[in-house]
Parts: sequence; structure tokens; C-alpha cells
Amino acid sequence: MKKHYQILIIGGGTGGIMTAAKLLRENKNLDIAIIEPADKHYYQPAWTLVGAGTFDYKKTEKVWLQLFLRM
Repeated sequence: MKKHYQILIIGGGTGGIMTAAKLLRENKNLDIAIIEPADKHYYQPAWTLVGAGTFDYKKTEKVWLQLFLRM
């Protein structure tokens, strides 16, 4: 694992992932690391729909690494 990056993002939630994606869209050559201890990411905005019974909870769960590798 590398020890030095141009940008370090703390937290791989929606905000961290979106920040990294936006930065990479602007400059694909950036060297970005995200620190995230969880194995899975939950799309929390959809939880309102889960609570209303219109969305399946399991669809809010993604393997975190798969999300990041798509960027």
C-alpha cells in the first residue's frame, strides 16, 4: 500500500465517494485515497423509502470496494 497521495479523503460515505468522483472527473490523473473502515456502504437517502415500505433494504447495501472501483 502506498504511503503518499495527493488527496486524502476521510470517510467513504456518499459525501466522500461523490467528492472523489467529482475530483476525478475534473482531473483523472489525481492520486486519491479514501479511508473507510466499513466493508459495505448503505445509501441512506433511500432509507426513507424503506421505512415507507416502497423500497427493499437490501438494495441500499453495496460492497464499498465495488463502488470505488467504478470511478
